[in-house]
Amino acid sequence: MIKKLIKIILIFCFFCITTLILLEVVSRYIIKQPYYSFPKGYFVSNQFYGYELAKNFKGTYAQPEFTIAIDTNSEGLRDIDHVSGKGEFKILALGDSFAFGNGVELSETYLSMLEHMLNNNPKGQKFSIIKAGVVGYSTYNEKVYLEKQGLKYHPDMVMVQFWWDDLGVDQITYLADTGFLTTGKIRSNAQLRLFLNRYFRSYALMRRVFTVISKKSLFACRITKTSESQSSLNAKFAVTLREFKEIEALCGGSNISCLFILIPPKELVYANKALQLQWQSFCDFLNNNNIQYLDTLPALSKAISRGEPVYFRIDPHLNKTGHKILAEEIYQYLFKKFSKT
Repeated sequence: MIKKLIKIILIFCFFCITTLILLEVVSRYIIKQPYYSFPKGYFVSNQFYGYELAKNFKGTYAQPEFTIAIDTNSEGLRDIDHVSGKGEFKILALGDSFAFGNGVELSETYLSMLEHMLNNNPKGQKFSIIKAGVVGYSTYNEKVYLEKQGLKYHPDMVMVQFWWDDLGVDQITYLADTGFLTTGKIRSNAQLRLFLNRYFRSYALMRRVFTVISKKSLFACRITKTSESQSSLNAKFAVTLREFKEIEALCGGSNISCLFILIPPKELVYANKALQLQWQSFCDFLNNNNIQYLDTLPALSKAISRGEPVYFRIDPHLNKTGHKILAEEIYQYLFKKFSKT
């Protein structure tokens, strides 16, 4: 009886191990899954805004759909080192992985393309965009960065990129014990999840399958008709408005103009009109509170209707086409603004 039980247990263990191996092979080579692959040392701790990029870092970031260089300059930004010229108009661009350019090379980011477009203006005016986007930053991180570091660049304009997952966030995101700064020691559930995501593609696949089955989002604030009541959304709108107002106040104290760039999540751009009502209600809320912003949803939606993919197939970020559309939209907005001055 005992030998039979041991045999059953061994067969069961063999079956489980074989299944996991097959699932890992499928996740790596057939249904390729995104995973955490930022090189160690790329993110370093910062006492004010949680973390920042390491200075003068040379490295790459690879995913199933792309491999890109993520080198940083002497200021710890994914950017070149800028040398200010006389009469140059300086823009400080804040944001998360979209401003960072997750998935595209530095020259293909909307900020680099926008800088190129602005510097080819007929009046010959020179522009410089300081690209300070950092993966995982919230509006709160960006606000504190602006206060502690960004204003030292003496920009003429601050451009803040906003993504829906930042809605209602009024704290520093991705601290050492829960995100990008994990050193390999597993002391919490968050660290365990990050460890599994880095080394096991099957974990990423099972997590994605689970979110589909449970109808939950991989992100904190998914837009759906039934995900949240309007009153709940309004409470989050109010939190984000406070962050926007505080950023505007920091800029206003130094006579700096401020513009918020609203980038919708992939699931929203591909959604029907009913699902876009929550996004529109947020835009209306900003209008009613006199926030200067640019909504990029219409331009991205038009590209989708023309059959142009603007996001990666698996990764949730914009591809090169999406960045180009963003650059053109912001350029047209700024061109009209500068034409009036």
